[in-house]
Amino acid sequence: MSNNTHISFYLSSYRIHIFRETIQAIGNPGYVRFLVNREAGSMILQACGRKTPTSHKVVTDCTGGMEIKSFPFCSVLAKEMNWNDMFSYRIPGQTFPDQHIAVFDLTGAEPIGRNDERQEAEF
Repeated sequence: MSNNTHISFYLSSYRIHIFRETIQAIGNPGYVRFLVNREAGSMILQACGRKTPTSHKVVTDCTGGMEIKSFPFCSVLAKEMNWNDMFSYRIPGQTFPDQHIAVFDLTGAEPIGRNDERQEAEF
């Protein structure tokens, strides 16, 4: 059984926000990693039991969510998906608790706000 979820990309600060419910649904892992299928326009957030060269340690913030800062990943993904770096994006997804993954539809990304830092720089 899967549940609806979202992930947010804040391109001006190269941050990725993973919601608390998503982390809980994939089993509260110690580490997570991203797997991107460019042809399908999808991305998997996969639970990992240990540190790998491509994983990120799960450290929750005060909301129980998780922030990952990654210039390379955000830059490559934004370029690949033709996202405007003047905006932040929210991507819909589904969790699959039995498989310890969440699958996100990158083609369904919706702008959620203009990045203030860039807007101020234009004036």
